[in-house]
Amino acid sequence: LAGSGTAVVTATGVATELGRIGQLVALAGERATPLERQVEGLGRRLIGLAVGVCGIVALVGILHGQPIGLMLETAISLAVAAIPEGLPAVTAVALAAGLWRLARAGALVRRLPAVEALGSTTVICSDKTGTMTENRMAVTHLVLPHRTLGIGGGAVSPRGAFSEHGAALDPRADPDVVRLLTAGALVNDASVEPQGEELRLHGDPTEAALLVAALKAGLDPAALARQWPRRREIPFSPESRLMATFNVTPAGAPVLLVKGAPDAVLARCALGEAERERLLERNRALAHRGHRVLAVAWRPEGWPEGERFEGLTFLGFVALDDPLRAGVKEAIARCREAGIRTIMLTGDQRPTAEAVGRELGLAADAIRSRVSPEGKLELVRALQAAGEVVAMTGDGVNDAPALVRADIGIAMGRHGTDVAREAADLVLTDDNFATIVGAVEEGRVIYANLRKVIHFLFSCNLSEILTIFAAILLGFPAPLLPLQILWVNLVTDILPAMALVRDPAEPDIMRRPPRDPRESLVTRRFGVRMLGEGALLAAGVLSAYFWVVGREGVGPRAHTIAFLALVLFQPFQAMHCRSERVGWWRLPRNPLIWVSLLALAALQWWATSWAPLARLLATAPLSPVDWAVAAAAVLWPVLVLEAVKGWGRPASRGVRSPHPGARGGGANDSK
Repeated sequence: LAGSGTAVVTATGVATELGRIGQLVALAGERATPLERQVEGLGRRLIGLAVGVCGIVALVGILHGQPIGLMLETAISLAVAAIPEGLPAVTAVALAAGLWRLARAGALVRRLPAVEALGSTTVICSDKTGTMTENRMAVTHLVLPHRTLGIGGGAVSPRGAFSEHGAALDPRADPDVVRLLTAGALVNDASVEPQGEELRLHGDPTEAALLVAALKAGLDPAALARQWPRRREIPFSPESRLMATFNVTPAGAPVLLVKGAPDAVLARCALGEAERERLLERNRALAHRGHRVLAVAWRPEGWPEGERFEGLTFLGFVALDDPLRAGVKEAIARCREAGIRTIMLTGDQRPTAEAVGRELGLAADAIRSRVSPEGKLELVRALQAAGEVVAMTGDGVNDAPALVRADIGIAMGRHGTDVAREAADLVLTDDNFATIVGAVEEGRVIYANLRKVIHFLFSCNLSEILTIFAAILLGFPAPLLPLQILWVNLVTDILPAMALVRDPAEPDIMRRPPRDPRESLVTRRFGVRMLGEGALLAAGVLSAYFWVVGREGVGPRAHTIAFLALVLFQPFQAMHCRSERVGWWRLPRNPLIWVSLLALAALQWWATSWAPLARLLATAPLSPVDWAVAAAAVLWPVLVLEAVKGWGRPASRGVRSPHPGARGGGANDSK
């Protein structure tokens, strides 16, 4: 803003409009994301598991005659093993990596857990204008009371041809056209300026389009504003759906100029019922073709008293087009395939909204017209009450409460307000709906990879516990020593886990239904599966351990080969954890797992060959035959697991029940 003026303060603080919005934001409240809820519940269960493991192993070992001190050390080490220490770090890395990939794609994340929450979204409520469309309004038709004119030239060009019935028309020679475009340029708060061969637009795109149309007709909006000075304004509001300005003509006569929704303006015009209905039908015809339609009227007889004005003279309709963004229709189809509903929100009238929705492949019940900011908040609450996980877009100050209330609030980076961006979880730098769908996919990938990491860490840690517990139960000493257990958990676990964090998306990631946000990270079925895998891996380790024990008894070599086998099966188990459905060889390549295999083999060779580390970990040198035995002990359990995966693929775990009550029209579904 620039210039000077005099203002009268009528309210401060919470009594102002911004104060009211602030109160709505505070009342909306923030909701914990699905990941925050899942990790919190998992942590509580792991604490109980660790305490139980510590007590049971110590008790069994002592009852079998093992030294009390050694068993206490072993039990404490196993309690450490029961809790995957690397999980918090891996979770942070996974979310940060997702944030980086999203930023490159045009989505800035303001809260890390929001990335995962977006992956569990079941409904995306998106504004039409600027998100599904380019927000490049252009006037394509002028509809006078008994004539229709076409305008060419595009949205940012100051030149464009006028035509009527296919014949060229000089707009400056037509007083009806000049009057309509003059009124549209004056009841207007936008501005334009030359920028090379095109125009640079400032302000509301719809109002800017009216100025561009006036320029195409040879009118100068800036000169008109000086010649017809504005004395007062009634701004647009969702309730009145029109804007009015009180101007003075070059001759000094007062005149009222009005533009707004066709039905709202026509209701204030001096028209007979038949004529009004004919014009409304013309408006509906334009809207059914996807045009945004504005009505323009004036009152040349002078200013009315107060803000209640009637008896206006209708000047005409202005039909505007806003092209769809490339890729939005395909993105909506991907959402449908992924089990995600898309709801289009617009302030346009119902026929316009339905026409655009048809172009995008949306059903009538997925369209909300004449939506207000308060209506967005009501819609979010209704959908959440029906069990949906809602992503909501917004760009205005008044959208902040809905953005805060939504599970994922998405603000526009180009045309959004600071208030909306502060309230949002995600900011789109390109204001593009397709970017939201890309973020949904990224969220699903992150959650899937976190499950892979949990699958890997828990199955490996359970194999350590079961290896030691089974050996002690059979009357043998623990195959692993306390420092070896800590080496496995604090050093070698992290490399395969980090490889799984960067695992590429499975090909069908966007053909699965949204997962239920109430589902635990570790369900009963998932836990039983990990326990079974841990038992099989433990059997592999014990097979190598007992191979040495059977030849030379318990000693450093037996401990070392068990230690080696336990570490080497980790990258192979990581390969198995890449998918619960198909073999790892059918998935996109992940070279990081092979890197982790080489790194772990090198670390274990170092742990057995470098004297200081070997003394610390109590390892013994191994022969090539020992390495071959350890490799065989590692491979046979993994081959069995892959064979079991091929025999019975698990059902999709993300299925949710539809919510018919949330699919119908809401309070803002204006017909």
